[in-house]
Amino acid sequence: MTSELEFARILRREVSSFLQLPADIISQLYGHFLLLQRWNRVVNLVSLRSLEQAATRHYGESLFLAANLPPDTMSVADVGSGGGFPGFPLAIVRPDLHISLIESDKRKGAFLREAIRDVPNAEVLVARAETLDRAFDTVISRAVRWEDVASFARRRSRYFAVLVGEVDAREISGQRAFRAAKLVQLPWGDRRFLLVGSLNM
Repeated sequence: MTSELEFARILRREVSSFLQLPADIISQLYGHFLLLQRWNRVVNLVSLRSLEQAATRHYGESLFLAANLPPDTMSVADVGSGGGFPGFPLAIVRPDLHISLIESDKRKGAFLREAIRDVPNAEVLVARAETLDRAFDTVISRAVRWEDVASFARRRSRYFAVLVGEVDAREISGQRAFRAAKLVQLPWGDRRFLLVGSLNM
């Protein structure tokens, strides 16, 4: 089993260029990682090939998004949260925000409820995003069809922040629906991007 010390060493190495993580934040993320490993044996939450992969693809990407949210964000909807990415790490590093983890799969929703048991600024909504009648400042997502995220964001939020591959990033950012968009390559050199912006209503 991966020790907290090893988890901390690798995670700090992967995010040091944009975020400094104190020990208490590392501990909470490590607790989530252990829970994720246990549940992942029964419920297909995420791909967990190695600690290094988890540190970059799951935690690192989520923390990069956290460091690049629109500055006037207070409430966030994580559409298709699954294993809690990117919403769970965001809730841990930004306790000033209210994070809604939206997941339609009931078993994944059960995992998310267990994960946020001691996270007061997070809630789990087991529902399809389009059925929710609530507004949020920013919608975040990864590994969810852009059309679904955009439809929800256009109706329910001021901003969006999505983690996507290169092809999707170029296609999405070229659409006329945007009022403003910032496309930032993730720092790990694998041609993945964070796209942040707002949509025409």
